[in-house]
Amino acid sequence: MLSGPVNDTFRLWSEKRRSTELPVVRALLVCAMSLVYAHREDEARCTPQHVHIAYGDALDRMVIVWATRGNCTTLLEFGISSWQLDQHSAGNSVAFWEQNLKGLHIIHRVELTDLAASATYFYRPMSNNYGKGPFYFKTPRTDLGWSPKFLVFGDLGVHTKTIPTLVEEARKGEYTALLHIGDFAYELKDGGGVIGDQFMQLIEPVAAYLPYMTAPGNHEIDSDTFTHYAHRFSMPQSPWPMSVNKLWYSFDVGPVHFVSYSSEVFFTLNGSLVQKQFDWLVADLKKANTQRNKRPWVIAFGHRPMYCSANDGDDCTKNDSLVRAGYGEVLLLLVF
Repeated sequence: MLSGPVNDTFRLWSEKRRSTELPVVRALLVCAMSLVYAHREDEARCTPQHVHIAYGDALDRMVIVWATRGNCTTLLEFGISSWQLDQHSAGNSVAFWEQNLKGLHIIHRVELTDLAASATYFYRPMSNNYGKGPFYFKTPRTDLGWSPKFLVFGDLGVHTKTIPTLVEEARKGEYTALLHIGDFAYELKDGGGVIGDQFMQLIEPVAAYLPYMTAPGNHEIDSDTFTHYAHRFSMPQSPWPMSVNKLWYSFDVGPVHFVSYSSEVFFTLNGSLVQKQFDWLVADLKKANTQRNKRPWVIAFGHRPMYCSANDGDDCTKNDSLVRAGYGEVLLLLVF
């Protein structure tokens, strides 16, 4: 046991060492805590949300869209196995603030090309090295000797009991794709975009696996801008973000030619886009008619029906229905 001057010297040295080490330890702890906080903050900003897919401009393409709170990178990892996502594809993103002050502000988009037919691909959206998934999708067959099966619905809000049933049905593995024919969330812009975010998160368990093909409804008009619809979704033959001048498109799956038209052109922008969509529709259906030996089925879909049995004052109940007068005859003459 030490005593006397030697002990006093050791005690002084020990206290001096402790007094110099404690600030260093505190500094290291503060630095570590700051790094953890920064990591969590970056993770919250950049973890992908609202993942959904859609067909691209050709059968060998697939578009993947997701959202983040912060301005983060856009990268997709994918492959033919969930354990081997060894391929990468970069995309682009846009900042989205209009009528979206409280929603996720950055929308990301990646388009995969040259995909094999009738193949299952696994993918993981990545932003700033934070990922979600993996998810998977199956590309359509290119031959014509089969019948695609689509799950069709519309008018879907965040408080409906339909979404859990829809997810359960879609996950049976029987469906080729989804058709959502207008009216999303009620409405995408409500709550400064919060309702739209809730809806996109609710639909993700199915829309991240099956192509989610859409058409705009009256609840997407957004003061004639369709801004939430145009940013949150990406459809074939249209720029992205989609333009109000091109909210219509067509695509082929198996023996079917699908046509998505906007019934809202009759009720927005003083009808200035009616003729533009009409001209496109005529050209598209004429081309489809030349291939009826390959694709005998032509299915057109839009939000507002041309005929209906309800008497609620909507356009379809009127003898002079704008949608029926505008497109009814052209569909009958060109398709049948």
